[in-house]
Amino acid sequence: MEELYDVRYLKNLAKLYPTVASACTEIINLQSILNLPKGTEHFMTDIHGEYEQFFHVLKNGSGSVRRKIEDVFGNTLSSRDKKSLATLIYYPELKVDLMEKTEENLEDWYRITLHRLISICKRAASKYTRSKVRKALPADFAYVIDGGFSKAYQKVTGIAGYTLVYNSYGLLLVAHEPFVSVEEALVKETDIHSESRVVERTVRRQRVADTDIGKELQENIRELECLVDAYRTGVITEKM
Repeated sequence: MEELYDVRYLKNLAKLYPTVASACTEIINLQSILNLPKGTEHFMTDIHGEYEQFFHVLKNGSGSVRRKIEDVFGNTLSSRDKKSLATLIYYPELKVDLMEKTEENLEDWYRITLHRLISICKRAASKYTRSKVRKALPADFAYVIDGGFSKAYQKVTGIAGYTLVYNSYGLLLVAHEPFVSVEEALVKETDIHSESRVVERTVRRQRVADTDIGKELQENIRELECLVDAYRTGVITEKM
């Protein structure tokens, strides 16, 4: 009965991967994902200041966007340009509308900004497969591009929320200062100032394979390997 169940399961799996080649391709894809750095997880608490505070923390990734900009450009961009780029990433439509009203040489701004955004995208996308990145892009431009919960009490504490960031390097505790408004973020290019403290650093950089999702992917690989074996032994016939 167990053997019959296995064969019936593999036959259903064969509907998704009808040939040895398609099953092997998916095995290779899953194995490549397992070797990527684990995704960053954000655990937020005490995010006060109602909607805009919470919304902005989501948009700036608890300060990870600014860190990414710093990693990519270092001393090659002024502090003002880095703030402007970060604001554009947080609020693209609003920032573009503002620049179209205030920027004298809009064509140059678009050209320079686009190159900077591409550099950021390359760094941010490096921990994902090309396929996953492309699926996250608007369909019409995928291949082109591929080329608050409660009233604030921060006046008392000075802190407007915390985020525990769990990435491939370890645990980081981020404390957020109060956020004023989206309007001020756009016009004055202000951001939430966040203080980060390393809680735990891993000896070895964590991969997807080290996570619960990784265990699921490894099980998927084993199932696909059984399907390939069933094809090769004639238990299941390929649909060419």
